[in-house]
This record gives sequence, structure tokens and C-alpha cells, in this order.
Amino acid sequence: ARAGLPAWKGLTEKLAEGLRSKDSLTTQLMLECVNDGDFTRAYDYFRLSKKMLEGDKQNLLVRLLSGYESSPLASFAQLPCRACLTTNFDRSVHDAFAVATGIAARDYRFGDQSFKQAQWDENFFVARIHGAIEIPESVVLSEQQFQELLKSDVYADLLGAMFMRRNLLFIGFSFYDPAIRHVLSELNKKVGAAPPGRHMALIPFNVQSEFLQRANRLNIEIVQYDPANDHEALWAGMAKYVQESGPTADHVMPTGPLPFDSTKRFLAACYARAKTSHGSMALRTAVIEGIISAILQEAAPHAITRRELVEKIRVVIGLHGKPALAIVDDALKSLCEAGLSRKHKQDTGRGVAFSWISAPTPKDSLANAMDVLKTSLRNRAFLQEGWTISAEVETAIHDFFSQIIIRRGWDLGAAFAASRVPEGVAIEALLRECTTGLRTFDQQRLLVVCQSMFQRPSYEEAAILGDLGRVSFALELAFQSPRSVLLHKAILPRRLYFDASVVLPMLVDGHPLSAAYVGSIDKLQAAATRAAVGIEFNICTAYLNEVISHRANALAYSEQVGAQFADVVRSDALYHGVSNVNVFVGGYANWIINHEHITFAEYLRRCAPYETETELGQWLVKKGFKVVNAVKGPKYGYLYSLLESAYSGSLARGKGPILIEHDAMQLSMLAEEGEKSESTLFVTADRKLQSAVANCKYPWIADMMISHVALVQFIELLIGGVADGAALTELLWNSRVSDGSQAIRSFFIALGLEQYDDGMAMAMPEIVDQFSETASSALRRAGADLDAESPTGRASAFRILGSLEKDYLAGMSAAVEKLRKDMSTD
Repeated sequence: ARAGLPAWKGLTEKLAEGLRSKDSLTTQLMLECVNDGDFTRAYDYFRLSKKMLEGDKQNLLVRLLSGYESSPLASFAQLPCRACLTTNFDRSVHDAFAVATGIAARDYRFGDQSFKQAQWDENFFVARIHGAIEIPESVVLSEQQFQELLKSDVYADLLGAMFMRRNLLFIGFSFYDPAIRHVLSELNKKVGAAPPGRHMALIPFNVQSEFLQRANRLNIEIVQYDPANDHEALWAGMAKYVQESGPTADHVMPTGPLPFDSTKRFLAACYARAKTSHGSMALRTAVIEGIISAILQEAAPHAITRRELVEKIRVVIGLHGKPALAIVDDALKSLCEAGLSRKHKQDTGRGVAFSWISAPTPKDSLANAMDVLKTSLRNRAFLQEGWTISAEVETAIHDFFSQIIIRRGWDLGAAFAASRVPEGVAIEALLRECTTGLRTFDQQRLLVVCQSMFQRPSYEEAAILGDLGRVSFALELAFQSPRSVLLHKAILPRRLYFDASVVLPMLVDGHPLSAAYVGSIDKLQAAATRAAVGIEFNICTAYLNEVISHRANALAYSEQVGAQFADVVRSDALYHGVSNVNVFVGGYANWIINHEHITFAEYLRRCAPYETETELGQWLVKKGFKVVNAVKGPKYGYLYSLLESAYSGSLARGKGPILIEHDAMQLSMLAEEGEKSESTLFVTADRKLQSAVANCKYPWIADMMISHVALVQFIELLIGGVADGAALTELLWNSRVSDGSQAIRSFFIALGLEQYDDGMAMAMPEIVDQFSETASSALRRAGADLDAESPTGRASAFRILGSLEKDYLAGMSAAVEKLRKDMSTD
């Protein structure tokens, strides 16, 4: 109201008057509702009137909520908040924050695909939780709309997460506001009485006692003020607070890490439960049983009643009533059957109780996993750098692993909520936080060793990182979105489309991600069979061209190199990582490392026996896929223009018009299926494509897209049994060394470790430094690029690197022999 916009009463009256010339009877009914204070029922009448076109109704609503002045909200916008949830539909709050703080708030609106990301956002945001005037059909004003809204898990999870994980200040409303009544009613129903957190409501003296009782039940402290002169006392109080506390722009942005206390508390128990289930259990089941087992262990040696467990779940996760009771009962039954918990009958009238009677074997414990990683990193430091780390560095390493596991879970959860490809793991920034007291030289050496581990983990390291990543992700998701994750049965899609970025690694035998993709699809197919639901795995004909093109590029590369191709691709894969080269080249490199040595031509005949799109299509059908003809639907033109604009800076880097055409055809087909409410998902690893579609005028297309990582996570979460150490680690912890010199050094380290055991690799550091510099100089002189896109350029660069490999290995051999002699003499 202070911004010049109508409040509930004024808005409803103006809507009624706007309808009068078309439908005077409905106008009268609306005004009677206004007199009774039943504003939502009045808007129901407005929506039901057939005498005004829907477009005219929306235009009227937009017009009434478009004129405002945000400057009077300045003192409110300068309060030190990290986010703002508003039941209003306009942008006055956004404008006020932008002027007061110089920060453009992230904009989340109910009805948008991005709305579910709000609770994960670490930046300052404004969430319009009841819709936005820019999308009039999303606006929630009627009683029927509110009832539908309360069925939304995304809405309930956002309110619950904000109320359970943050401190809230309620301001600027009266108890007569229907929107606030619904919010408080929903919180009371979903979260229950006296949840954790410190909350405050600034409200006028004239509110009803019923509101005060409800606020007290929800642990909201009430501060009342005199509402005279348009709430003058409230605005004066805020202005005084801002003046006395000084500039607050810095307060708006988070100043530290998000609160990970819950994750830290339960990670060990959830990890142990996931490990003892050997991956056969759905990840969400393992997590809830882990949380219950942690609560039982905290109570040990005493027993804890079922009722007490349900109450603790309410406080920890924010679920209560029948939903909490159901997951507690299921978890207790499973834990008792596994011999981890025991059921007791109480004589005290407290009901049935349960106690913890077991402990994870050492090999399944989080402590053991952390010790293995720390020991492995210490060994790497000695082998790669000739560095015996100190106790001070050891402490920093422990800190680093503890932090990165939890933060990676948060990052993966945020990416999953947004259905986008997760960013690579941020090692450098976190390591800097954990090593502030170390010498700069030690910090730099530790960074190099950590990057080495995450880029090329050993089999044991990959298995542990994969398990830690998946459990941390599921745990964060359980805390942030408990209703979406823990309560609902898996909703299986009826149709899956895959783009070339996913199809290629999926189909190429030997590629490290192939096993994870194929395993996921097998699990999904099995679940669909049990549920008597048919699932189609579709590939659009537009993408067949890209598969054939990649195969042709790999052949051209092999022809450029000639007889030494096996050695060159092995070096290429070792330098870039198998997943970061042409999929056929990577698959071949992995094949010859793990199987018998065959030529590239033989490999293609065995693993990719097709040369044309027609032959590929026939081969895919035999593999169980359905090849769908690409169609340029009615929305193709718009979508092509959208993608062309999004990729305009990338055309020179491989996303040419033909590839944009392929994506536009696929998206136009999705658009048509989405309008028919088909249960379809489009799986893509193209981060840019997902970003481009986020602002599409057909929002349901973005809802139908899911990243390749999210697909595997979805199946792991709801079905289980996909885990594959190396492939899962590649997906969850993707990390690449961006610095060229460091990448060459990492290459020679990996090459040395392939040839010699840990004992003999002690001779490596000095040789690595010498040949890394030699290789960098040789490549610079020749103008060669190990990242070249063209087969000719890439072949030339790896020939140079290959010529140095022989000298490097000879140098290593001499150093190792010297080391052996020295050791035998000693």
C-alpha cells in the first residue's frame, strides 16, 4: 500500500467495478463478499464469470497492479536480509532493493520452472510465492487457486525450508490478509508446533488473539506497534534502525557458508547405511534410515519411543503427522530386520521403544573413508612432489575433505533442483579457505596434488568419492525438499529423448560413462516393468548425423596419425581424460587399456558397426531404442532463432547452424508433446542448451528437460542400484586442470604412475619437472596445440608429446635403477 498499490480490499473492489459493465450480477456478488471480508471467494466469482474474456480479465489485473512508486520502501529495502519472500505480485520490492543496495535481486516466481531453485540460492533473491503479474495466469487470488497451491510440493518445500533453515521476519501484513492466513496455515500443517529457528512478526496492535496464538505455536515472537497514520511508527522504526546500523548493502549478500549443521550431523550414519545396503537400496531410503539410525545412536544406550522419533523427524526435517509416521515406521522395520535396531515393549505406558544395537564395520564408516582419502593424498604429495607433509598440512587436508563433501552435496542438490548440469567441483576456492595458515608454497603444492586426485582418481579413490558424493547430495535434498524426495513414489516418464551429447558416450563401448548410462536405463526399464508402465527410449533422427560425424572425425584422426594411433590416443586420453576427447577415441583408448590390443578399425567394426545414418538407425533399434523422425513443428522457427541468439558467440567453436537446427527440431517436438501433457523427458548434457531454453516463451519445454547427471541421480534416488565408482565419480566430481603447463605436468605424473609402483615412483618429481618444461617449450616452438579441434593439429601436437614420452620413460627408468641401487646399498 505504501508503494501506491491496492491492498486486498481495494483490488477486489476495483476488479468488481471493472466487471460491472459486462456482468453486473457477478459484480454485486463480489462486493457482498468484500463486505464480509471474504476476498478470495470474491475473486472466485470474478474468475467464473463468462461475460468477460479471459484476456480482458488478465489485462484488467495487470493494469491495476502496474502503477507504483518504490522509493517510499527505501528503509524496508535496507534491512539486513538475505532473501525476501512476498505474497505480492508486482515488482515494487525488486525495484526498492535494487535502488537501496545496488544489487539486482534474483527473481523467482511461482509458476516458473526456476521457482524450485529459490531455497538453494546463496545469492540475494526475491521470491513471489503466489505468482507474478508478468505471468497473469500464475497469480493466486481465489480460494480455489489457494487450495490448488497448497497441493504443490515445491511450494510446501520452499516454505518449510525457509522456516526450518532460516530466521524469518514477517512484516507488512494484517491477519485479514488471506494470503498470509494460507501461508501460516500451511506452515502449521506441514511443519507443526514450535519448529526450530528464531522468527519475529512486526504487527499492529489491532490483530485478533487467534493470530497471536497461531504465531506463538509457530515459534514467532510478536512485536506490536501502533498502526496510526498509515503505520507511521513501523516506518519510522525501520528508518531509525537503518540509520543507526549504517549502510546495509553488505548485509544483503551472504557473508559465510550456508548452514550445513544438519548434513554434518547425519552424514556419517547415512554413509554407513548406504554402504551396508551395497547400492541395492533406493538412495532416499538409505538416507532416511541413516537419519533414524543417527537419532537412535545419539540416544544409545537408552531406547527411544516411536513418538519421540516422529517428533525428532519433525524438528530435523520439517515433516510431521502421518507422513513422518510412515517414513519412521518403514525405517524402523528395515533397521530391525537388518539387525541394527531392537524393538522394546515399555511398561511405563510410553508405548513401543527402539534402541540401537550395532555399529558400522570400520570399512563402511565415514571415518575410514576420510582416512583413506587423507592417506592417499599424503602418498600423492610424496610421489608427485617429493613432499612429506607436516601435521599442520594434515589438519588442513582433513578440513578440506570434510568441507568439500558437504558443499558438493549442496551444489549437486541445487543443480538437480534446476535440472541443469552441475558445475565442476571448485577445489581452489575451498582449499584456500582451509589453508589460510599455511605457507603460500605449501598451499600451491597442495592444490596441485588435490587437482591430481580429483582429475585422475585411483579406483579406490573414485569408489569413495562416488559414494560420498551421492550420499551428501541425497541428504541435502532430503533436508531441502523432504516432501518431493521422501514422500512421493517415483513418477516414471513414459518417454525419454536423448540428444547427441548423451547418446554418444552411452553407445560407445569402452567409454567410462557408458556403464552408468546403460545401468541407469536398465534400472528404469526394470522399474517400469514392475509398475506395468511402458517406457520408450527415443533418439531423434536429427542427432544420428552428429553420431556419424563424430565417428568420421575419429577416423580422420586415426588416418592422420597412422600406425602409431594406439599410442597417440592413449596419450590424448591420459592428457585430457577419457571423457574429454572424441567419444570413439576415448572409448578406443579405454578399450586397449582394459582389453586386448586391437586396431581402431577393428574396434569400430566391433563397437560401432555402422557408417551411414540408416545403418546407425537400424543398429539402434536392435539395441532397444526407438528412432523418431525429426519434424520441424510449428514452433521450430521461434526456437531456432532463440538458440541462434544464445549460441551467437559460440558458432566459431563448434555449435554451427546444422547443430542448432538439430536441437531446434528436437525442442519443437518437445513443445508439441508438452502441450498434450505427455509424460516426456529430454536428457541433455548441453549446459548452454538448458540455459537458452530457461527464458523460452514455452516454459513447459524447460520443465521437460533434465541433465544427464540428474537422470542418473533421479534413478539412484528413487530406485537405486546404479552406482559405479569411476563413472559416478566422473559425473558427480567432474574436474579439469585448466592451466596448460599444469596439465602437461599431470600427464607425466600419470604416465609415471602407470609404469612404476609407489615405491619406485619416488624417483619421479625431479624427472617430471624437467620433462614438463621441455614439453611445454617444444609445443610452443612448434605452435602445436594439444587441445586442437582439427584431427591434423591434434595429431601433430601429440606426435611431439609422444616423442618426449620415450625420453621421459628412459629418464624415469634410469632414476628408478639408481634408486634401487641406493636402497640395496643401504
